[in-house]
Amino acid sequence: MRLVNGSSHCAGRVEVLLDGRWGTVCDDFWDLRDANVVCRQLNCGRAVAAPLNARFGEGAGPIWLDDVQCQAHLGPNTTTIPRPTTPPAESTTHIMQNQTSAPATTANVSLAEGQIRLIGGSSSCSGRVEINFSGRWGTVCDDLWDVTDAQVVCRQLGCGRVLSAPGSARFGQGSGPIWLDDVRCNGQESSLSECRHRGIGSHDCSHREDAGVVCEGKFIDNDSLRPSQLVCSSSKIQVGLNVVSFLNLGLDARSGNLAMRNCTYTRVSNGVVWYEVVNQAGACGNKLTTNITHGIYSNTLFVYPANNNSFAIPKRIPFSCVYSLDTDSTLNVAVGPLPIDGGVSGSGPNTVAQMRLYRDSGFTSTYPGGRVTMELGSPLYVGVTVDRRDQSFAVVLDDCYASHSPRPSSFGRYPLINNKCSADRRQVAVIENGSSLRARFSALFFLLQGEYRDVYLHCNLSLCDRRRTSCVPSCSRRRSRSVSDSAPLKSLTVGPIVFNKPSK
Repeated sequence: MRLVNGSSHCAGRVEVLLDGRWGTVCDDFWDLRDANVVCRQLNCGRAVAAPLNARFGEGAGPIWLDDVQCQAHLGPNTTTIPRPTTPPAESTTHIMQNQTSAPATTANVSLAEGQIRLIGGSSSCSGRVEINFSGRWGTVCDDLWDVTDAQVVCRQLGCGRVLSAPGSARFGQGSGPIWLDDVRCNGQESSLSECRHRGIGSHDCSHREDAGVVCEGKFIDNDSLRPSQLVCSSSKIQVGLNVVSFLNLGLDARSGNLAMRNCTYTRVSNGVVWYEVVNQAGACGNKLTTNITHGIYSNTLFVYPANNNSFAIPKRIPFSCVYSLDTDSTLNVAVGPLPIDGGVSGSGPNTVAQMRLYRDSGFTSTYPGGRVTMELGSPLYVGVTVDRRDQSFAVVLDDCYASHSPRPSSFGRYPLINNKCSADRRQVAVIENGSSLRARFSALFFLLQGEYRDVYLHCNLSLCDRRRTSCVPSCSRRRSRSVSDSAPLKSLTVGPIVFNKPSK
């Protein structure tokens, strides 16, 4: 078994290998129960859809299976007798009538086992109770039906408190199977299918006894709308919505869009619809706010009703990801950035900075890792970069110095850059600082304390929000105007650097 032309190995056209040849499966009688067998066989979790009509493109080669009904089918290479144009069986007629009795869900949302709906009422929160099994909608008999059972229905649909539990087909007689009878809920169940009953399809009723429900009204709280997952990675933000959970709320998890409708990217994996956006200011409507230590990217996901064939107000799901601008996890002051109201917030990885030594003034060729050997008085070119992509930030070299130790104390430091500016213009030239996500300077190195010992180079740096302030320091007369709103990063060290002793 394999799935072809989907977004992953868990979605696509079903193909089966028989007699050494790959072939396809006909969609006659194909439903979610058959798709669940495929998902189980491929270790892909539960099925969330069973699309028909070559949704993933037409295959080639033999059509190996037809009229698949769970574990039963006609057998390999067996041709189906052409079906007449009029429905030959009452069950087929019932399916057709049932499909026209109420608006169906949108085409890209699957019908889940045990999904319920209310038909014939004044809103989606009142009407005849219908439940889906094996891809078919059926009704519930009113024997033993009461407000306790109806409350489970209201909760499953997100419709608030139950107001009444009318019987005797108050909202009209349904068609198709009567799936449940003698329903007895204890009131704590999350779905009607979890309640005790006579067995699916077992009943002694007619459609004159179809059960109904009247709920207080559609009510979806913020907890119900929380994404199933929020992932804040170093390059993008991912929001995951569970298809079945949102369908039970009357929402189509696949219908969403971000603040900018036309740049939303989605994928489906294991029953979860993932929305992705790069963590950059302005991308798909991202809003970036910063303080001294953190950057917060926020956006809103808008999700629409499942039965949305016309104008409808979507539900809002705010979310945000908080990124520390400091590579050191310990801070002297605790800072708690605030996410947007009513939203879900996550934390991303810390900023990572790197410092490299270059051989040339064009900063194109780096020295290999480890010890670097140089002649006295030779220029050394130093470049610093951070792992962020958002050009809203700039890296600022605050202080750089040389020492004989990889972890120096406050003594034995020889300054190169002080307060973002060159400590000695004859020895150090600051080439780029505070203008982008990289910083560069060059320096002439001589003996420290007159000794031919290993030398290490250290830099303290920070990230600055270029939108809020000028991050480029003013270094006239070798003094720097303080750069505000910058977040300190963990200091960097490179070396050792060894000077060649002059030959005698």
